[in-house]
Amino acid sequence: MINKILSVLFLLFSVVLANRIDLGEIKYDMIDEASGIASSKNNSNIIWIHNDSGDRSRIYAVGIDGSHLGVVNITGVIARDWEDMCIGPGPEKNIDYIYIGDIGDNFSTKEKKRIHRFKEPIINLDSMQIPFSISIKEVETITFSYPDKKFDSETLMIDSGTKDLYLVTKRQNPAQIYRLPFPQSTEQTIDAEYVGNLSIPKKGEYPALDWVSSGEISRDGKQVLIKTYDNIYLIQKKNNLDLFSTLNSTQKELKYIPEPQGEAVCFRWDQLGYYTVSEEYDKIPAHIYYYKFLD
Repeated sequence: MINKILSVLFLLFSVVLANRIDLGEIKYDMIDEASGIASSKNNSNIIWIHNDSGDRSRIYAVGIDGSHLGVVNITGVIARDWEDMCIGPGPEKNIDYIYIGDIGDNFSTKEKKRIHRFKEPIINLDSMQIPFSISIKEVETITFSYPDKKFDSETLMIDSGTKDLYLVTKRQNPAQIYRLPFPQSTEQTIDAEYVGNLSIPKKGEYPALDWVSSGEISRDGKQVLIKTYDNIYLIQKKNNLDLFSTLNSTQKELKYIPEPQGEAVCFRWDQLGYYTVSEEYDKIPAHIYYYKFLD
């Protein structure tokens, strides 16, 4: 009994220390391999989530308490190995687009990778039947390949200032950074531009824990989140440095309690903090966690 009490007290202390808020369990059973997460400015009560490989082509609208709000079905594309998502500008001015990275490649065998782009739907929760189900038909696909190797990646980011897309490779440290400059062609395969490496501090004896599994550039372009399985880092942009120079600036390790299979991170839409979510692992339910910036 005493041991159980001590365990509970230790857990509570860890949560307070890390400033982690458990917003709630992911209620919808179909979300079992959450791999990408994005916080919506247009729909501030919605967090968009998608599964890893094995699901249909769809994203889920999740409430900030983990509740199931609805499904957006994306027609005309295949969910091969979706690994990350982001929200940002696109071809049409003053419109937010959702970008989904079909960029996973566990065995490094796929010559071409794809990023699907569509206008973010505006959801009026007061006038829609919940949970809702809608379909997106106007989808553009950016097809690209790496110039030197078939990489696995789980990190897709957009620089809202330039509309350039960035990818960070997995399975090596330092990771490699590639760019898809705007405007990205949707008519032919484009070559990703290598811009440099990203070194992650080595934390232990298992190198895989230091692989980059997610990341995001803040909407104002001044901060970058980089997530590994065990840690989250914040990088502040200084002066007029380009993104690569920024990524090689000082990394500040943020508070984070590792999740069983935590692969996803994103800024909250107002940049006051960041969300994380995990795949379900060994029948452990996934939760949405929020960390508020303390300074």
